[in-house]
Amino acid sequence: VVAPGVADAQRAFRMTQVLPNPAQPGRDHEYEWVEITNLGAVPASVEGMTLSDNSGSVVLPALVIPAGGSLVVAARLADVTGITSFRLPQGIGNGLGNTGDRLLLTGADGRRVDAFSYGEDITFLAGPRIPAPGTGRAILRQFAPDGSFRAASILDQPVPGAGALAAVTPTAPVATPVVQGATATGAAGTWIVLISLGAGLLGGAAAQRLSSIARGRNMSAHARVGTMGRRKANSMPHTVLLAEPRGFCAGVVRAINVLDQVLDGADEPVYAFHEIVHNRYVVDDFRSRGAIFVEDVSEVPPGARIVFSAHGIAPSVVQAARDRGLRIIDATCPLVTKVHLETKKAAKDGYDVLLVGHEGHDEVEGTKGEAPERTRVVDSPADVQALTEGTRPIFVVTQTTLSVDDTAATIDAIRARYPDAEVRNDICYATTNRQAAVKVIAERADLVIVIGSQNSSNSVRLREVAAATGTPAYRVDGIDEIDPAWYEGVGVVGLTAGASVPDTLLEPIIADLRARGVTRVEPVIVAEETVEFRMPEEIDASRG
Repeated sequence: VVAPGVADAQRAFRMTQVLPNPAQPGRDHEYEWVEITNLGAVPASVEGMTLSDNSGSVVLPALVIPAGGSLVVAARLADVTGITSFRLPQGIGNGLGNTGDRLLLTGADGRRVDAFSYGEDITFLAGPRIPAPGTGRAILRQFAPDGSFRAASILDQPVPGAGALAAVTPTAPVATPVVQGATATGAAGTWIVLISLGAGLLGGAAAQRLSSIARGRNMSAHARVGTMGRRKANSMPHTVLLAEPRGFCAGVVRAINVLDQVLDGADEPVYAFHEIVHNRYVVDDFRSRGAIFVEDVSEVPPGARIVFSAHGIAPSVVQAARDRGLRIIDATCPLVTKVHLETKKAAKDGYDVLLVGHEGHDEVEGTKGEAPERTRVVDSPADVQALTEGTRPIFVVTQTTLSVDDTAATIDAIRARYPDAEVRNDICYATTNRQAAVKVIAERADLVIVIGSQNSSNSVRLREVAAATGTPAYRVDGIDEIDPAWYEGVGVVGLTAGASVPDTLLEPIIADLRARGVTRVEPVIVAEETVEFRMPEEIDASRG
C-alpha cells in the first residue's frame, strides 16, 4: 500500500530525455539512458516506480529527487557523471529499440505517470509522431510547469541532466504573464522559466547550459498559467485536431450489432430495456426501425423478445423478465459483466462492496443489483469520509466510464480509510484511451468540442477532462448544438466523441469547419484499439 502523499508527489515525474541508440555499434544496450525529471514543487522519491519498454521493465530504488532535479536510469557503461543515476546491468529489457520503442513510467501505486512512443512504435503517441533519433542522438521532451506535454525534438549532442526546461531568462516580476511558465524563487531572485512550444527557444547546447544553471539554483517552482491564453483576436479556425481513439468502443459496437441483427430478422415487435447505448441519434434511428425502448419489463407483453442494453442489468430485472416468459438477448458489455461477477463473488466471500460510480446511472444500478444489501455507492472522497463503519472487509469496484483522475482521488481516499481494502479499478480501456486522447488535444487546442449525449457518462467525462486543462470545452449532441461564436478568436479546434457516438456525427462538423477556413485536419493518435467481442449466443437462437 502506497501512502497517497507519495503517489501524488510521483505524478510530477516525466521522462524528459532518452538516448536509445548511442554511438557504440552492437553495444548500444550497454550505453543507453533515460532521464526522468521531477517537475513538481517539492522533492519526491522514485521508490517503487517502474520504467518499462516493449521488452522489459525495471523498478526504481529509494532515491529522492529535488524539485527540478533529474534521475538518469542508465545502462552500465553510459557516461552520466555529475547527475544522480541508477545503473542497470544492461538496458531496460533487451535495450531500447533503435527503430522504435515505447516507454511507460508508472507510479508505486501502479498508475500511469508518463508514457510515449517513438519511431515505428505508436502505442503511446502524444502529438506528432517522434522519429527514431538515429545514432548518437537523443529525444528531448518538453513540458509545461503543470506536467502537460508540449513538444519533442532531437538533440545532436545529448547531455544527461538537461531536463525539460528549454530556457531560463532572468526578468523582473510580472503581474500578467503572456506565456505559460513557472515562477521560481532562488538565490538570484525571481525568474520566469520559459517552456519551448516548438523546436526550442534556444539551440540545444545553449538550452542545456541554461537548464543546468536553473538546476544549480535549487529553485522551487510552482505553476503559473498565462492569463492572455492562446486565442488571437479576429482569427478563425485553421486546424482541427482529431482525437484517436474516439467514438464507438467494442462494447457499443457489439450492443448495436445485436439490436441491428434482431431487428433485421424480426417479424414481431422487438423491445429493449433502457436505451441500447446512451446516444440520442443511435436510439432515434432504432426507434424509426421499430425498436421499442422500455424502462420496466412489465411494459413488455409476455413472451415477447427483449434486448438488454450495453450497461448491464440487475439480476432482479433478469428474473422479472423470465417470470413474464420474455425471450432475453443480453447485449451487456463483457467488461461490465466482469464487474458484476467481481461484485457477486466479493459479497459471497464476505466482503462489503464499495462501488465507485454515479448513483442512478444504468450501469451502477445493474452492478449494485448483484448484491444490494452489501453494496454502497461512492462518488467522491467526501462520500468515502461519510461512510458508516462496518465489520466486514472492503472490496472496491468501479463504474467503467468514470473520469480516470477523479476516480483515482476517490480510490486514494478509500485506501487511506481502509488500508486493507481490495481494489479493482474497472475503468475500461476505451474510457482510459479516450480521456488520454482528449487531454492531449486539449493541451494543443484553443477549443475542444466533444460529441455525445447528456446521459452518456463517458461523453460528459470527456468534456470535464478537456476543461480541466484550462481549454474551453463543450459537449454537444451534434452540429445543430454548436454556437458559431465559439470559433471566434480560435485557431485550433480539438474534436472527439464519446464511446457511443458514430463517426457520421463528426463528418458534418468537420465539413463546416473546412467551410470556415480550416485547411488541416490532424489525427492525434494516443492508442490503437483492436478489441472485439463475440456476439451473444442468443443471436443464433433468435434467428431460428
